[in-house]
Amino acid sequence: MEELSQRNIANCLVQFILNNAASKIPIKASDMAQIANVPSKSLAVPLEHVGEILKKNFGIILQVVPNVSPKRYICISELCGVTPLQLDEKQKREQILLFIILAYIFMIQSPLQEERLEKFLYTLDINVNENHPFFGNVKKLITDTFIKQLYLKREKRHSDVDAETQFIYSWGYRSTVEYTKMDILNATANIMGKSPDFFIDQYKEAQRTENPENVDQ
Repeated sequence: MEELSQRNIANCLVQFILNNAASKIPIKASDMAQIANVPSKSLAVPLEHVGEILKKNFGIILQVVPNVSPKRYICISELCGVTPLQLDEKQKREQILLFIILAYIFMIQSPLQEERLEKFLYTLDINVNENHPFFGNVKKLITDTFIKQLYLKREKRHSDVDAETQFIYSWGYRSTVEYTKMDILNATANIMGKSPDFFIDQYKEAQRTENPENVDQ
């Protein structure tokens, strides 16, 4: 009877996760507990089973987001850089914009000031203050959607020189698990007609993140 109950809870959670994964918004552990009608502290065992089902049947890894409270989970594909769910046309366009931003952040090798990001996009004929014919509401994607999805991290930075509060962008947690810096570098280098190792610092960083044990060799 207990085994059947655990199976029912797991099936319920699998359906809930699949229904919510498309938005890419992290799923709260408290919401899963409510759906399964169990205390949050009792989620550990059924979530183990849920993780096995998602991985075996859908190629999806259920992963806890580190260093956040309350606890949240995201769904990622077993294949790095490939979304576990079929993207519609709107989502594909959003991913192109995201790739441009992630590549720029990586290539400049530092967190990116919001003003600098906006100027860079403007050189590509992307005005963040206007509705773009291809990407849609770019401002909302950058300051809201990509942040909630954990693709970008947006942090306030106070300056003694500048009275205005600045916002700084960097890679979010989801980006670090869905993309590799080497893939980003290879694609960027290909667009620019260069070999990846032409960009010395970026190439070293990409190698370091892929093979951390060989960083000093």
